[in-house]
Amino acid sequence: MQNRLASLGIEKEELQLLVEANSSIAALQDQLDRLIKNPMMSQLQDSNKQIQEFLGTFQQFIEACSRMKVTVQNEILRVKNPCPKFVPKSSRKSYSTVCQLRIQTLQCLLNTMEYLQEQAQVYRNLFEDLLKKDRLTFEEKCLQDVLLCRDQTYSFSVRDEDFNKLWRYRLTELLDKRNVYMKKMQTIWEKLWANMSYFTNELSAEVREHESFKEQLQAKVGLDQILGGELQRRSTMQLREENSNMCEELKCLQVQNDSELREERSRRCSMLQEEVQGAAFDTQQLLLKLQQAEDKVRLMNAEKQQLEKDQLQVHGRLSSHKEATQLLQTELQDSRAQVQDQDNTIQTLRNQLKEAQKNASPSAEELEHLRSKLLRADLELSSASEQHQKEIQKFKVLLNTKEESVRKLKELLRKSQQHGEESILQGEDLHARLTNPKGLNIRTSIAAEKAKLEEEVQQLQLKISELESQVSCQAAELSKWKSRAIKLKAKTKHELDKPGSPCTPTKRGLCSTTESSHLLSSPKRFLLPSREVLDSPSNVPLSSRKVLDSPKSSALDSPKSRFFDVGGTSDLLSRTFPKQFFDNSNLGLPQAVDKNDEWWPRSPKQEDMCKTQ
Repeated sequence: MQNRLASLGIEKEELQLLVEANSSIAALQDQLDRLIKNPMMSQLQDSNKQIQEFLGTFQQFIEACSRMKVTVQNEILRVKNPCPKFVPKSSRKSYSTVCQLRIQTLQCLLNTMEYLQEQAQVYRNLFEDLLKKDRLTFEEKCLQDVLLCRDQTYSFSVRDEDFNKLWRYRLTELLDKRNVYMKKMQTIWEKLWANMSYFTNELSAEVREHESFKEQLQAKVGLDQILGGELQRRSTMQLREENSNMCEELKCLQVQNDSELREERSRRCSMLQEEVQGAAFDTQQLLLKLQQAEDKVRLMNAEKQQLEKDQLQVHGRLSSHKEATQLLQTELQDSRAQVQDQDNTIQTLRNQLKEAQKNASPSAEELEHLRSKLLRADLELSSASEQHQKEIQKFKVLLNTKEESVRKLKELLRKSQQHGEESILQGEDLHARLTNPKGLNIRTSIAAEKAKLEEEVQQLQLKISELESQVSCQAAELSKWKSRAIKLKAKTKHELDKPGSPCTPTKRGLCSTTESSHLLSSPKRFLLPSREVLDSPSNVPLSSRKVLDSPKSSALDSPKSRFFDVGGTSDLLSRTFPKQFFDNSNLGLPQAVDKNDEWWPRSPKQEDMCKTQ
C-alpha cells in the first residue's frame, strides 16, 4: 500500500514537473517571440535567410547534377550506336574497344555526377541536422536557465530582464556557429561547383575529343595511339578522395554536436532528478502524515461503531414512537377529513346564505335588524349597568352616612327621652322645663330632623327599588333577546344538519349536532398534542370541558351572551369597580372558561388557520 502510494506520489510529482516544464517551454517560446525585435534576433533571422540561400544553392547544384546526368546518359546512348561503316573490319575490334572505354569514361562521369549529387544532398541534410541540433541545444540551455532561475527565486514567473543577458550570450554562440557553418557551406559549395565545372569541361572535352576522334578515325586508320592517349587522360580518383575527406570532416562535426546535445540533455535530466528526489522526501513526509491519519481513522471507526450501537438503540426507541405517531397521523388525517368536510359544508351554507341574502326575505331582514338591535341593547345595557352601579355605590355611601346620622339622632333622642322621663318623675324639673320653652324647641327640632331623615331614607329606598326594577326589566328583555337568539341558532343548526347540495359532495356524512358544536366551539381539541389526545383524554381541564360541552356554550357564539346570563348578572352587578374608569376586560367571561377557548370558534377564518400545521 505504501509503495503504491509512493509510486503514485512520484508519478504525480513527475507529471507536475512535466506540466511545469511545458509551461516553461511555452513561456520561453513567448519570450523568444517577444524578442524578435531584438537586434540579436534580427541577426539570427539574417543568418537564417543566408543559410536558406546556401541550402537553396545546394538544391540548385542537385538540380544541375540531374541535368548533367541526363546529358551524359544521352551521350552514352549515342556512343553505344553500331560501328560506322567507314571503319574497316580489321579495326572494328579496336574501335569497339575504344567505344567501350569511352562508355566506361562516360559511365564514370555519370557515377561522378551521381556521387556529387548524393554528396550535395548529404551536405544539405548534414547542415540542416546541425542547424536543428544547434537550435535544440540553444533551447535546452534556455530551459536550464529557466530551471536555475526558478530554483533560485522559488517563483515560476519568467521575466524578460532575467534572461536578456544569458540569452544574448547564447545567441552570440549560436550566431558564431552559424557563421562557421556558412563559411564551410561556402567552401563546400565552391568545391562542388568547381568539380561540377571540371566535369562539365571534361564532358565537353570528351564530346570534342569524340568528334576529333571520329575525324582522325576517318583520316587515319591507326587507332592504337589515339586510344592509348585517351586512356591516360581519364582519372577521377583524386576527386573522389577530396570529396570523401570533406564528408568525413562534416561527419566529425555531426558527432561533436551529438555529444554536446547529449551532455545538455543529461544536465537537464540531473536537475530534474534532484527535483524528483526532493519530491520523494516530501512523499515520505506525506506517508508519515498518512500513517497518523490512518491511526486517527481507526480511532474514529471505533467511535463510529459505538455510535452505531447507540444509534440502533435510538432507532429501536424511535420505531415505537413512529408507530404511535402513525396512529396519531391516521387519526389526524381522519380529523382533517372531517374538518375539510365541515369546511366544505360551511362554505356551501355560506354560499346558500349569500344567495338567500340576495333574495332578501322579510325574516332575514328582521334577523339582521334583531341582531343589530341586540348589539345596541348589549352596549346600552353595559353602559347603563355601569352608570347604575356608580349611582348605587353613591347611594350606598349616602345611605350609610344617613344611617349613621339617624343612629346618632336616635341615640340622642333616647338620651333625651330618658332625661324627659326623669323630669316627669321630678316635678320641679318639669316645671322648670315648662317654664323654659327652650327645651321644647330643641325637642321639636329633633323630631323634625328625624322625620326629614326618615323621608330621605324612604326616598333612597325608592330609588334603589326603581334601579333594581330597571335592572330586572333589562334582564328580562335580555333573556327575551337571548331566547330569540337561541331559536335562531337552533334554526341555523337545523339547516346545517340538512344534506348538502349535489354540487358539493362530501367524503363522509355530516357529524351530529353535538359533534359539530364541539368542532365549531372547541378548536383546542385539535391543538392538543397528539400523544395527549391518544393516551390521556382526561388531561383537558374539567371546567373547560364542562363549558365546552354545555348546551349554553354551544348554543351561543357571542361572548357577550355569558355576561347577560341570569346567574352571572347579580354577581357582576355586586362587584365593586374603581370610580375613575370602567374596566370591561373581564366582561362576559365566566371564571372557569379560558379566553382562547371561547373566542377561537367565533370566526371561521381563524378556525381554518388553526388546523393541523
